Amino acid sequence: MFATRIRTPWICRACRKSLIPTIALQRTFRTTLPRRQATEELPPGLILRAQKMALRHKELEEKVAAMTDYTPQSVLMYKRISELSEVSANLNAFEEILNVCDN
Repeated sequence: MFATRIRTPWICRACRKSLIPTIALQRTFRTTLPRRQATEELPPGLILRAQKMALRHKELEEKVAAMTDYTPQSVLMYKRISELSEVSANLNAFEEILNVCDN
């Protein structure tokens, strides 16, 4: 048995394992079909909720249009309308994009 000189610096097993990426870490950054679909497509529950919020926005706008006096309830309605307006606008833009993509 011949003893040879080790020319590289010695590294303990624990340190070597921490330096070499493991298979588990490599799997973490790979994309799979379900993971890619989850990030690219909106979940159906989210779209349904946005549709309900847009419908509520439309109902509140109709109710406020019929009101003539300025009461604390009307202030709350205006506040809720302003909160829902962005959801409604985004849903309309999303539906337009889907219509363009389908054609």
